[in-house]
Amino acid sequence: MQTEVINSPYVRLFEQLNDHELDLAFALEFPGNIYSNITHEVLESKESFALINKDHPAAQVKDKTTVLKMLNGLDLLLVKWSIVPNATSYILNQCHANGIVPANIHYAPNYLTLYHWLIMNKGFVIMDKGTIFNEEHVAYLPLLQEHYINFCIYWSKDVTNTAVVRFLEYLHSTQRT
Repeated sequence: MQTEVINSPYVRLFEQLNDHELDLAFALEFPGNIYSNITHEVLESKESFALINKDHPAAQVKDKTTVLKMLNGLDLLLVKWSIVPNATSYILNQCHANGIVPANIHYAPNYLTLYHWLIMNKGFVIMDKGTIFNEEHVAYLPLLQEHYINFCIYWSKDVTNTAVVRFLEYLHSTQRT
């Protein structure tokens, strides 16, 4: 048996699962999963935050309500649709639930560009705290409404790989204890 670990954008990852090129995938919850033969389980839930440049005035304010109001009228920064499909409505719902009304939405071609825009004070991002972003440059502002991002394991409903079946059985047995 051979195990290979790869890293792919969301769209490619789910295409590979759908086409049976991959047996298992670990990813954040895929908004609006369009593949009926792919199933998943939540492994961990992570709290969602608003991220801004550490030098932004909101980063210095301690009151959560005031901080989030200060994000009104700023631009919401997201990665492009082909990296995380259907994420816009999910993130906008998080913004609206927390009283944040973005002025515009800007789509970065990749996460590195998104990070650069963030540290250049071009707007704010909604994301979990375990991001690739350096906390030296970014402030994490807790949202008022508890919104969690789910980290999941995905596999084909018609899985035939015995190693995957055994791994899923092991996962289920450890979750019950």
